[in-house]
Formats: sequence, C-alpha cells, structure tokens
Amino acid sequence: MPATTKPALETAKPLWEPQEGPQKAFFYSRVYEVMYGGAAGGGKSDGLLGVSFRQVSHPLYRALILRRTLRELKKAEGLIDKAHRLLQGVARWNGEDNTYTFPAGARIDFGYCDSDKDVYQFQGSGYNLIEFDELTRF
Repeated sequence: MPATTKPALETAKPLWEPQEGPQKAFFYSRVYEVMYGGAAGGGKSDGLLGVSFRQVSHPLYRALILRRTLRELKKAEGLIDKAHRLLQGVARWNGEDNTYTFPAGARIDFGYCDSDKDVYQFQGSGYNLIEFDELTRF
C-alpha cells in the first residue's frame, strides 16, 4: 500500500455517529472517566459502541465492553446484536471469544462480570478502554 493511501477505515464513512445532545458530549469527551445516565432509550448503549470504535485504526488498540451477564450482551437488541449490524463486512467476529478484530489488528472484546470471581478472566489483559453497560447492575 503506498504511503499516501489511508487505510479503508479512515477514508470510509464513519462506523457510527453520535446524536446531538448528551450522546455527542459523551462521544467527544476526553476526560478519564465518564458516567452517562438517563432513561431507557436515550442512546447510552449505542454511545458505548460508538466510543469503542474511535480507535480501531490503531493496531494495538483493545477495548472491553462489560455487562453483568453474557446473556444480556447476546440478547436481541443487545450490544453484540447491535455490533453485528454495524460491523458486518468491517471486522471479523469470533463467537467463541466474543471478540471483533479489525483489519488493522485492533480488538473489541465483549465480556461479563456476574460475580467477584469473574474479574479474574480479565487478569493480565491490557485494555485502552473499558466500558460498563448498565453499571448500576454491577
């Protein structure tokens, strides 16, 4: 690939764009920790996915999106279902590991933490971004 050619992800239409209002403020925030709350249907879960896509052109980027149970992640209209629709043909899905791998090598992992012992499944893993969907359920 010539040095002047950008990877497809950088030149293509963005994977996701935030809505005006709180979701946009959340997406563009540069603070270390962000809490985004509100009523159901406000776009919080979609915002988590969008934020996790921001750095997928970097080969060493790793993101982890957590929910209380794997079942919640996999349900219809859950985060994995939404990611499948957004990332079809863009990234490779590994259902055994619940991971999307992007052409540059970046990864987004979906995980769960139902009990204290579940924390150990992430021990030794290095993530640039860790997001909790429905934090109040933990």
